[in-house]
Amino acid sequence: MYSSIVFWISLLLSLYSLTLDHHYGTPKMKSKNRLELENFEARFYSQLEETDPNSPLEVRGDRPGQANEQSRCDVITGVPNDVRTALRLSSFYSKYTHAYNIPVLGSFRVSDRALQRACYVVRFLLADRPDLRQAMYAKYGRVAIMATNEVTQNIPEHSFLPPFWNTRARGLGGTLQIPVSTGAEENVLCLRSDGYREDIFLHEFAHGIHKIALTTAVAGFNSRLTNAITVPEDAGFGRTRTQTTQ
Repeated sequence: MYSSIVFWISLLLSLYSLTLDHHYGTPKMKSKNRLELENFEARFYSQLEETDPNSPLEVRGDRPGQANEQSRCDVITGVPNDVRTALRLSSFYSKYTHAYNIPVLGSFRVSDRALQRACYVVRFLLADRPDLRQAMYAKYGRVAIMATNEVTQNIPEHSFLPPFWNTRARGLGGTLQIPVSTGAEENVLCLRSDGYREDIFLHEFAHGIHKIALTTAVAGFNSRLTNAITVPEDAGFGRTRTQTTQ
């Protein structure tokens, strides 16, 4: 199971490079635009890992309580007071569901169906890994979905990012510093207005699993992941742009 996690995250990183080719051109792209794309993931994580003054990690240890075996993806409620307090959530968030006690959140603008679909992705990806569920829970991991008429900076935890991200990203993976993984309503529901035509939220939540849960729950995971990328590369397989910037 451990090796399969490494495989799937390596695969997601590789698929992301194909996404860049599909939306922004071929591998023959030149100069400035190509360099911009190659540095995209590195820029994202360097900005997202800046200290957020509202991050609970700055003043507290692990979140009290436990992840559990239950999910309520079919039920959308208001945000429970204990969850809002524990995670110091903005009043922006008014809708809530959960998978294994990992919150899935949205504003009043987000449809219930979008939150239910995102919750299903969380439930599916963590179904056989109680250790990763607990790590995600303990480190304040959560999911937030943007409505079709919301942008990255509307997410309170991402409001400090430059406006560039409002037009570039419709989902970002969580980190230990800012443990919210985001997606967009049109993407999780496969609406005609979605420009990506693939599950971007799944990709970003996989980043969140890596950056929040795997790095804290599985000793030596990053070294194993690096080897899974560099060993084939040394054997003659090509690099991808995403792999280059990790």
